[in-house]
Amino acid sequence: MSFKTAPTDIISAELIFKDYVDFKENVIYLTEEVPDYVAKFLDDIMPDYVIIIYEMFNPVCPYCGSKLHKHEIKKWEMNKQTTVYKQRYKCTNSTCSKTITTPLSKIVEKNCCYTKEIRKIGNELEDLEHISYEKKSELIEKQYGIKIPRQTVQYHELTKSEHYLSQKEEKIAQLIQERNIEFSGIIGYDESFFTINNEKYVRITSIDSKNHMILNDQIMKYSDFDKYFIEIFMTYSLKDLTPYSNPNIPNPKHPLLLTDLKKDTMITDGYTAYVPIIEKLQMTHQKCVFHKIMNQRTPVWKTTNKLERQQENKENQLEKTKEKIQQLENQSKGQKPGRIPLKDKKRRKNKKKLEKKKQEKTQLKKDIKKIEKQLKEFEYYNNKISEIFNYDTVQKAEMEFNRLYNQLDFLPEEVAKFVKNLKKDFDKTINHIKRKDIPKTNNLLEGFFKITFPKKYKRRFRTEKGVKNYLRHMKIRWYERNVLHEKITI
Repeated sequence: MSFKTAPTDIISAELIFKDYVDFKENVIYLTEEVPDYVAKFLDDIMPDYVIIIYEMFNPVCPYCGSKLHKHEIKKWEMNKQTTVYKQRYKCTNSTCSKTITTPLSKIVEKNCCYTKEIRKIGNELEDLEHISYEKKSELIEKQYGIKIPRQTVQYHELTKSEHYLSQKEEKIAQLIQERNIEFSGIIGYDESFFTINNEKYVRITSIDSKNHMILNDQIMKYSDFDKYFIEIFMTYSLKDLTPYSNPNIPNPKHPLLLTDLKKDTMITDGYTAYVPIIEKLQMTHQKCVFHKIMNQRTPVWKTTNKLERQQENKENQLEKTKEKIQQLENQSKGQKPGRIPLKDKKRRKNKKKLEKKKQEKTQLKKDIKKIEKQLKEFEYYNNKISEIFNYDTVQKAEMEFNRLYNQLDFLPEEVAKFVKNLKKDFDKTINHIKRKDIPKTNNLLEGFFKITFPKKYKRRFRTEKGVKNYLRHMKIRWYERNVLHEKITI
């Protein structure tokens, strides 16, 4: 057996870094293009007497264009942890004579010791979870070994937040345009409530139920929120507002005069104010089936919970009664059968107690059976109502509903009341059966609220600015995970 030697190229560090890194005795020269983590790596592996100097790749004076000569080196504590040096140059033009320090604009901002990568970590962590600046400081120290005060983390996040978020939002808009993702016209609308400094606020959101894009998302004080604002919000949400972000259109038309987005179906809960607004918008109205079923279940659960407690109490009473009967029967054992003498008052008394307990036992069994029957009846009608919205044809759904409606006088009060009210808008709850592309619930938007603004944060914020900033982070995360399915990097 013979082995063939595969062709192999010998690659050395010099060949890889020859244009950007120059190794000399006790000094490593890096051009300004070399990332900061390379300098950190070299500092870690090299002896202490080796110094690292950043120099210009093409030393030319930015003022007069003349050549630059090396002048001196300037010490820089990168991230207050790694000692590196910046090469300083002197312009050869006698009329200029400027002194230039190697610019590291891609690595660090002017007059700052922390690199850009470190400064944006606070915002990157905010994309994942809203945590305190102290915890962010601890995470940076644990991951990068850089001890950074929480006040500095806060300063970096606040000063860089707008730029960081704007860049990501622009990248998202660009990717949506490149992929030609368009609104489907099937829209979910809902509100969510939270507090800022103990003052009640409302979050109003509309979202595309097919491609999960956000049409509109606003927060406002609850005291300013009413059905008239809902109409304004829904109307503006369905307008193409891109001219306002287009620099080539200096004076865009009033929003109401702009082109409509695709309008098809609006999914909402059962609030009556929505009905005339959606009719005015000339859209199909699908009322969320989940909300409908919850409206039916809530009063039923109150009754069934009460019945279950009664059932439990009666079952406990029955067990105690059985034990008492057993005790009384044990006391009668060994005694002569037949009529009890009038003088034996104790036996007569025990016999009366026994008879009474047996009557109680019989009655308790009847009561438990009655409660079980009521519970089964509620369960039966709960299932019947759920089945109405799960039929595959409108005819079957209408037939089952009419069957229940015709039995109103025989239905439990809670069920009868729901069926009677459902008659008023039954056609708006079965549009998902007429068209399979219409979701029957608004669960996507409910999930959006839970993901982008969890309950644990709804009393945490102290300013509107803080809430808006946090929601921008969460909406970017929503687009990454649910619309574009990729991580946005800047």
